[in-house]
Amino acid sequence: MKEEIRKTGKCMAGTIMATEVEKRIFEHKCYEAYRLYWMLSHGNTLQELSGAINSLAAELVETDPVSAATDGDSTRHLMENAEQSFLCDSGFCGAVWANKEKFLSEEFCDPDYMKTLLSLRSDGDEMWKFYKAHYMPDSSGGKKPYTNQELFHVLCEQVEMPEHLQSAMPADDVRSIKRADGLFWNRLEFGNSGNIYLEIGLEYFNPEHEIIDLGCFLTQDTSLQAIEDMGKLLADLVYVMDDLVKKHREDFEWEGYRICGIKDDGQPSYASRYYQIGLTMYEVGKLLKSYPYVRLFDYSEHTESYYCTGKDNALVKCKTLEECKQKRMS
Repeated sequence: MKEEIRKTGKCMAGTIMATEVEKRIFEHKCYEAYRLYWMLSHGNTLQELSGAINSLAAELVETDPVSAATDGDSTRHLMENAEQSFLCDSGFCGAVWANKEKFLSEEFCDPDYMKTLLSLRSDGDEMWKFYKAHYMPDSSGGKKPYTNQELFHVLCEQVEMPEHLQSAMPADDVRSIKRADGLFWNRLEFGNSGNIYLEIGLEYFNPEHEIIDLGCFLTQDTSLQAIEDMGKLLADLVYVMDDLVKKHREDFEWEGYRICGIKDDGQPSYASRYYQIGLTMYEVGKLLKSYPYVRLFDYSEHTESYYCTGKDNALVKCKTLEECKQKRMS
């Protein structure tokens, strides 16, 4: 028993250490993405920085040629003085971008900023999932998606089972139900071994076709009454499933993003749904060419945000439409 406890403790310690290493690697990748994003957003500023340093260095040489750079140390000192003069005059407070510690304590702690930053990477969806799992509190209030087995039991509790039914078995493989647009799939047939079975599931067609199995009902009775009773059970299951989704749709929506354009008078356009944050933000940018505002609903967090175009055509994210209108007008 003690040996088992020691082994379990070693496994847990190893898992914790591996997770910490993964987090350090992840944080470094985020910082590198932040620096690249800063450089792409401040290209003109970096050009000005280089030009200004060269000009300031030339002025210092002309002003005091006796003290001008004559070796490596004095040249380095000259360029450093010129750089600091530019940074202070340009309002950067001595830094072109934040150092890693400051980034991790400020920008990195802002989920909205990080979501936008990671959406620019080809692996942004995977990185965003890692960020939410390790750096964000549970934003769903403790709720989780149904599993197919849980949903099967919920349906069974709300229908009347036929008297001759021998078994009602949930699916073997556990799957999460994250979307409400699945069609109720079923197969009611006579089996080869002298029985009647009813299989049920949820069928999806986008982004790819798949059927998530919920479970199976079985009876050894093959009479006409038995098949009619199984047909009634199927009808009841279809009705209960439809009613459940209509009344509690938020319990079934945990995947993807919905966006729509919004006119100045507040009227929305037709909504579109996407399943990758990178593609979603690309479509947000396209919509902003036709509409002044765009509304984005994140199914995984059940949160809504708004976007508009600010100064220099920069993308501006807001929590409300009113905030977006104010920032767009400023």
